[in-house]
Amino acid sequence: MKKTKSIAILLLILLFGSILITACSNTSDNSTDTENNENGNTENNEGTLLNVPTDKNYNGYTFSINSYSHSAYRGEHHAEALTGDLVNDAVYDRNKNVEELFNVKINTVIGVWGNDECRSLITKSVLAGDDDFDMFTGNTYNMTFLSAEGYFLRISEVPHINYKSPWWNQYIYNELSVGNNVYLMTGDIALSNYGQISCIFFNKKYIVDYSLQDPYQLVYDNKWYIDTLIAMTKDFWIDLNGNGVRDGIWENDEETMQFTDDLYGIYSQMASIYAIANHWVPITTKNADNYPEVSFYSTRTATMFDKLKDYFINSQGSLCPDGWTDYTVFANGGCIFMPHVIHQTTYAYMRESNVDYGIVPVPKYDENQKDYRTCGGGLVVAVPLTIKDAERTGMVMEALAYYGREFVYPAYLEKTITQKGTRDNDAQKMLEIILNSVYYNFGVAFSGFQGYGYSLLEYFKTSKGFASYYEGMNIAATAELIKYADQILALP
Repeated sequence: MKKTKSIAILLLILLFGSILITACSNTSDNSTDTENNENGNTENNEGTLLNVPTDKNYNGYTFSINSYSHSAYRGEHHAEALTGDLVNDAVYDRNKNVEELFNVKINTVIGVWGNDECRSLITKSVLAGDDDFDMFTGNTYNMTFLSAEGYFLRISEVPHINYKSPWWNQYIYNELSVGNNVYLMTGDIALSNYGQISCIFFNKKYIVDYSLQDPYQLVYDNKWYIDTLIAMTKDFWIDLNGNGVRDGIWENDEETMQFTDDLYGIYSQMASIYAIANHWVPITTKNADNYPEVSFYSTRTATMFDKLKDYFINSQGSLCPDGWTDYTVFANGGCIFMPHVIHQTTYAYMRESNVDYGIVPVPKYDENQKDYRTCGGGLVVAVPLTIKDAERTGMVMEALAYYGREFVYPAYLEKTITQKGTRDNDAQKMLEIILNSVYYNFGVAFSGFQGYGYSLLEYFKTSKGFASYYEGMNIAATAELIKYADQILALP
């Protein structure tokens, strides 16, 4: 066992940037029944049509999808056989339906995950005019910048993709557009559209043992605010080893599992903060010409940041070491609350943990916030600029998204809500709230390491108040967003 250094400095900013757009597309009935209507088009149980030609035969054409080796994304489109796993089998069934519909073969190429490698693969493929891939996938950090550089085909030029269909998330489509130009989409075509979104895990036993307010009931009563979370956790620290010191985390060398010697109210780590951002204040809003304008700063924003800084740095109830949040601290019983993403429930260690956990949305800021807002995550998809047959690509992508809604979404939700600790009706209702509150923001998606999305994290390391800190960083951060917006607007 070895002690890790440094505890402190912030965590979850649960903050900056979310637009007042509405809910995520994934609100479907969980039935997977489909049938053909009188015109031959596929129709689901809601009567929603997959409006693509059903007489196309591509003679076994291999439809190649670029995917990634990261564990959170390997199963997005890849399922070689039925295995009995709910999600794997749903992905398999989705792919099989698409393959039979057009006589194609879905080929998922598991590539690299690193940012430089991702960009290099896509840029080299397009610049060389290769026909290696019919569809690219990637995280927003890479794909947004590539879209501004002109490597993708404008979505409006891809036949048969109807972004207004319920299996597409039209909100990310609208938010990542500038003027009439948009190159990225997501929705039921991407499994991570459900899993890589923020939530708050809580230890149900600790809530009872320490007579804390029930987070489920707080949500039902519309009293789940950030001030509520702060009040519950800011002074909560149990010195389990009796040494009088707020001990940090240590790692089991054999299992690489993280533990803490004490019990904390809330745990997260600095590098994970941006993943749960974008809940309370929009970085950008769109003007009448669909052009993003920075609208981030206000007196309210400064007050909010200063409150969070005082809470996370100065309160003894928060454990905030540097690095990426490791869910094993929570799974080992080291804290009451942990902000993370829904996908953590699918990991074996979380399922096998003795912790009986619940899930709630990221809190509202205050009573004036009408709806919950959850920052979007997961992969986005794009069509190579050099695609040889845009019609074929559009039909296959539309069908993948359609059958993703029919098969993959209900399977993923079932697997999530039936894990240990979430076998209750409350958890299912919370997940429905979370999945129906997903937001995206241009200002977050197009922020690089020097932009709003990351440089704001440095504020928590300084002794400055937020107003003075913002004055020194906003010019460069705003210029970055304008640069990308102008590039997208100018694309032919």
